Amino acid sequence: MRPEPEVATWSSCTASSPSARAFEAARVSHDRASAQGENLRAELLDLVGLTADEIDIVFMPSGTDAEYIPLAFLIGEDSTRIANILVAEGELGANTSLAAGARHCASTSPSSGESIVKGAAIAGFPQGSVTLHPVRIRDEGGALRDDDALATEITMLVSAALGRGERVLLHVVESSKTGVQVPSVELVESLVAASSDRVRVVVDAAQGRLGDRELRDYLARGFMVIFSASKFYGGPCFSGAVLFPRTTWGAPRGPWPAGLQHYLSRCAVPPRWEMDAWIETPTNAGLLLRWAAGLAEMRAYRQVRPLVRRSILVALGAAIADAASRFPSIELLDAPWRGPGHPDDDGLSVMQTIFTFKLRSGGQHLGLADVRRLRERMAEPCVFDEPAERALGARRFLLGQAVELSPSAAALRIAISAPHVTEHARFAHDEAARTRKLREVSDELNALFGKLDLLVRTSPS
Repeated sequence: MRPEPEVATWSSCTASSPSARAFEAARVSHDRASAQGENLRAELLDLVGLTADEIDIVFMPSGTDAEYIPLAFLIGEDSTRIANILVAEGELGANTSLAAGARHCASTSPSSGESIVKGAAIAGFPQGSVTLHPVRIRDEGGALRDDDALATEITMLVSAALGRGERVLLHVVESSKTGVQVPSVELVESLVAASSDRVRVVVDAAQGRLGDRELRDYLARGFMVIFSASKFYGGPCFSGAVLFPRTTWGAPRGPWPAGLQHYLSRCAVPPRWEMDAWIETPTNAGLLLRWAAGLAEMRAYRQVRPLVRRSILVALGAAIADAASRFPSIELLDAPWRGPGHPDDDGLSVMQTIFTFKLRSGGQHLGLADVRRLRERMAEPCVFDEPAERALGARRFLLGQAVELSPSAAALRIAISAPHVTEHARFAHDEAARTRKLREVSDELNALFGKLDLLVRTSPS
């Protein structure tokens, strides 16, 4: 609505056109919101050692929604079909496959709040323009597949798509739900080099479990990177972003699919895109507030020296492994070796920070339904008969969501986060306080696994 001074307005019992004063106040608020988006982009780039003259950022409601951005870029380039190779399907966000297939991944629009049909094709993507090719990283027994077998499957999918005259969007997963990085950068680079610019790469780093050095390296290779201020950094949920180098991706061409209105707001896209006339929603205030909160956690984490961060990550990881080993119902999964990392950084890209474990009862691994139920019970008080058990049952623990490893086995996860590190860093220069704090964490972890073990042993089979 705009001011209509030529109209005599006596309709305030229903609604009125805004006055010039009210409209100006709204305009100023909009300009401030746009500026806030720019400030948040600038701070994020500064924190990871990048600049706005080389990297663009789009803020998205989540890492899942961020899947639409590379697809929209490719749709704007030409009409050739896109083969979207989604690596680690099943260990990504629950609705990632929908978004990667150009389908709505929610039932409510994050931008406008209106209802949408989850799973429906997004308006504006030509029918059949995106074909999804999921790649699983575990075999039917739940074990990680051999690297060579995965590389062979991915190479065959890329070759077949190129042979059909399609373009390829290839996913690199920097950290799956269980902390796996796949495929190797060497394999991806070889596929890109042999493709005559028909293969583009997007890195799913929505877990945030990579160092600044690795993030910059991905972007320097021309890869688009999906990132988040939640997950590792402990910021609020639904704070996604896409970072990409201008030299490789440029600016969006042509009209974007109209259905992406449900996920984009003007303040979330770079001003140089000049999308004001196309994007109806001017501001997603909640998204900006969530990113402001997330950046506060990122900033606090980086105020701790890298080698101190590394030592804390090592100590916390050892405490988790030790606590898990004390209980026979807990079976901690081995983490893939990712090398030592650079000696002068915190090792976040190579260090295990997600700990995945199966639960065993009566000699059998528990399935998905049982594991989900146990996770819910861990978050609520539980009543037991024995006094020691009552104290343990009263405690509440939030664990990572269940992951289905195979049709017969599922796993739960716990993870180290940036707030854990910054909290421990307060005692970095006081050995006694540091030892005392680590003992408190060990006691908490023993209680966590102790309650879980107790629930496994006492729950009906």
